[in-house]
Amino acid sequence: MALTTAPVELVSLDGSVTINDSSADVDFRIESNGNQHMLFVDAGNDHVNIGTSTDYGGVLNIETTDNGTNLLLASTDTDANAGPVLVLYRQSTSSAADGDAIGKIDVMAYNDANQNITFAQIAGLISDASDG
Repeated sequence: MALTTAPVELVSLDGSVTINDSSADVDFRIESNGNQHMLFVDAGNDHVNIGTSTDYGGVLNIETTDNGTNLLLASTDTDANAGPVLVLYRQSTSSAADGDAIGKIDVMAYNDANQNITFAQIAGLISDASDG
């Protein structure tokens, strides 16, 4: 790794922190007690991983090595409103049209021939994009 002699500003006067402002192809990794890739930013491939350095094809990839919970959303609010809330948001303000696919959840696994198969799916479609 080459060291630079140019001045580098990591913390600005307003308290923000910027890493890799020059867009260098240098990865960023935070280790935990049991995982060397607890948080891994792959600079060259523009994705972030939690628990792995493997790019599974998402902008955010999360991996666990057991059958535990991969993602949990928690809300400690005590009022009568719904929470936590998960939102899938397709923002196409200028081109929304009838029949547009606007969200999808795939349940995938390998079959007995080691092929990745979608076994279940929940999908949302716009049936009528007209206002009202």
